[in-house]
This record gives sequence, structure tokens and C-alpha cells, in this order.
Amino acid sequence: MAKFFGIYGFNFTKPIETRWFSLSPIYKNKLEIDKLAIDTNNLHLTGIGKANVPATPDHFFHLEGSLTFIQQQLIILDLRNQTKKDYPNSIPIFHKRNHGNSLILNDTFNPDSTRKLLHTLFLKLTDESFCQNTGFREALYRNVTIYKLPKPIIDITYYLSFSGLELVARKNENDYSRPTAQVINRFLKNFGFLTTLREMEIFTGLRNALFHNGKYEWAKRATKTEPAELYKLTDYDIKCETLLCDAILKLINFDDQTINWNRWKDRMGFTG
Repeated sequence: MAKFFGIYGFNFTKPIETRWFSLSPIYKNKLEIDKLAIDTNNLHLTGIGKANVPATPDHFFHLEGSLTFIQQQLIILDLRNQTKKDYPNSIPIFHKRNHGNSLILNDTFNPDSTRKLLHTLFLKLTDESFCQNTGFREALYRNVTIYKLPKPIIDITYYLSFSGLELVARKNENDYSRPTAQVINRFLKNFGFLTTLREMEIFTGLRNALFHNGKYEWAKRATKTEPAELYKLTDYDIKCETLLCDAILKLINFDDQTINWNRWKDRMGFTG
């Protein structure tokens, strides 16, 4: 494997040092890197990486996945060359890069957060016992897959997010018999999320309507205390994805004190 490698599309302006890799940014200007990193039509060379240990294909795979997860946008590593000067300034892509909101503030506002999260992700991704017991790795890559899709088809994106959330909930609660909404709600509440059973019933109802009936909405029947109500999948797809990402962060015990843990609902990414 290459000792040096090109980093395409990742937004960073400060060097990142971990046990496994050293990542050096090409751009120092925030406005310049913001424009290049978020480009949906091209992948721009934004950094050069160097392996600090004899890196395996899995190491590079996990690095690429971790960077994609952090930024919520496709990041590519170019391993074809051996020296810092061999990498093209951009790589053409044949479909638009889907993008969400970065999970953490960039290094202009929170200088060490990216390094800490990348280090924590790598520790857990390479911990076989942790991954097997928690479902962490499988859940993370379900989210990463969303940003590798040529087009964000809601049938697929909602499946990936909801199934990832159910996976980690059932694994960590060790509960494979109770209704899904109950298990997910208990799991999230144990991590401090302000969710309700009703909200998780909506997520689950939309999953069932989509997977079993091919419908993009779910009608909750009226009860003695509540009226009938119609919920649309388009209103909950991003909420479910955000909740999965933040549940993953809680699972690995990452908190840089700037994350708004209610952002899945209010869409305010950070505190302060």
C-alpha cells in the first residue's frame, strides 16, 4: 500500500495526527476550503495523508468511511501514487455528491474536535469485540452508504437509517422480542435523548408502510384519546438519519460539548 495518499473532498485546515495516520491540509483559508469541499460536482484534493503504521486495506477503508461519516458527504482516498506531488488537483465524478450537515464544527471553530472524533472512530472500528457486541460498525457503514449512492432514493436512505437504529438498539438492549418502537425509545433514553414512544412509533409506522405496502406515508388510527393523523416519510427521513448518527456518537462516548443532541428534531446542529 502507498505510504502517502491523496484526500479528496474533506474539509479541514489544520493537521490531524493519529496513531495510524497523519493528515496534512492543503488549504488554510476557511472560505476557500468550504467552497471546494462542499462541491457536489467534483472531488478536489484537500489534503495529503501519510500512514504512520504498516496500513492494511481495512485501515484505509475505515479512514475513508470515518471521514465520510464525519462530514456526511462522500470522501475519497487516492492510494495510487507514492509521493506528495503525484496527485491531481481534482477527480471528476459522474454523479452529484449527496451531502448532509457535518456532525461536528469544523476546525476553525473547534480546532481539536475532528482529530478526537477520528481517533475515537478508529479505536472502535478496529475493536472487534466492541463492534460485535454493539453493532457499531454495521450501523456506521449503513450511514456511510447513503453518501456513496449516485442518488439519494428515499426508499433506500430510510431503510439504511432505520435499520441501523434498530440494529444498535436491539444489540445494546439485548431485546429481540419487544416491539421495535419500545426498544429504540428505551435505548435512546438511556443515552439521554429526549425522545418519546409516540415519536418512535411514527418512525416504525413509516418503516412498515414503506417496506410492507410501498407507501410513503403512514396513517395512525384514531384512539379514544388521540385523533387519526397522517405522517409523511419525507418529513422523517432526515430526522431518522440524524438520530442514527447521534446515537452512534453516543455509543462511542464522543461529546465535544458543542453538539445539540436534540438536532434530529429542531435542526439546530450545535449549541451556543
